[in-house]
Amino acid sequence: MDDLTITAASFVPSANANIIRGVAGEDLTQAQTVYLDPQTNSYKKAKANGAAPLYRVAGLSCNGASAGQPFLIVVSDPALEIGADVAAGDVLIASANPGGICLDANKASGWFVTVLALGIGNNLVTLLAPSTSPIAIP
Repeated sequence: MDDLTITAASFVPSANANIIRGVAGEDLTQAQTVYLDPQTNSYKKAKANGAAPLYRVAGLSCNGASAGQPFLIVVSDPALEIGADVAAGDVLIASANPGGICLDANKASGWFVTVLALGIGNNLVTLLAPSTSPIAIP
């Protein structure tokens, strides 16, 4: 399974992005998938084949942060510059690598699928409010 290679400096939310604030529960880099850890009330790297709540993606990190630092999370965006090669029609999902994003074609058995975004051309994506399947792929 290949994750997208995202250039952090090219990850740019649009002016119409829905962005929230959070506190990092571990070291994060820009453009990683994150979930809210209810025990610490902090955000950590999401993982498609992890136990709940690891696979419940809250959004993508807008900036890097060390554990305990505040950071921004983009939850949805009609025209996000993803910073990776993405074609119109590509479906992006959370991967099994912590914080990773991959194409839907790369999903595997045991994953809880979270559709993150749809490619709209010119390496732009429509970032959807994350929605995770409650059942893992058999």
